[in-house]
Amino acid sequence: MRVPKKVKIGFEIFLILFGIFMFIQIVRKILGGSWTGEDLALGLLFLNVGLTMGIIIVLAELKSD
Repeated sequence: MRVPKKVKIGFEIFLILFGIFMFIQIVRKILGGSWTGEDLALGLLFLNVGLTMGIIIVLAELKSD
């Protein structure tokens, strides 16, 4: 299964930007504001699922070569 390079790069850029956004929200929460704890946990869960999907895509490409 080949994933187009543009899709792979777009997915990686989205995950990087979302990771930076989540880091900012965590820092804001530590400093006393921003999201509730449940929203942060849900956001981190989505980030984890996205990173796992990225790893699966890379492994699928390696296995198909």
